[in-house]
Amino acid sequence: AHIAFEERYFYPALVPLLGEEDVARLLHEHQAGLSVIRELLSAGDDESLTDAQWSALLERSQEMEQHIAECGELFGAMGRIEATERDALHQHLLELRRQAPRWTELAAEGAAC
Repeated sequence: AHIAFEERYFYPALVPLLGEEDVARLLHEHQAGLSVIRELLSAGDDESLTDAQWSALLERSQEMEQHIAECGELFGAMGRIEATERDALHQHLLELRRQAPRWTELAAEGAAC
C-alpha cells in the first residue's frame, strides 16, 4: 500500500513542491529496490549468487535504504499541501491499505514507474 500510494498519488502531489527531477529520482529509487526483490525471487532456492551479484544487490539495497531514511521528511511536506488534497490523499491511502497490493504486483500492472 505504501509504494502504491507514493507512486500513484503522493509523488504526483509533490511535483509542484519538489520538481519533476526530484520526483523522478524517488521513482528511480523505487525501481532500484524492486530490482533487488525481483532478482532475489528469480534466483530460486537452488541457485547461489556470485560475489559480484551479491555486491550489486547490496549496492541497490543501500540506495533503497537511503530512500527509506528520507521518507519521513517527504511526509513532512504534507503540511504544504492544501487540506482538501491531503484529505483525498488520505482516502487513497486507506483504500490501498484495504486492497493490500504487493509491490511486485503493482509493477506488473504498470503502477510502478
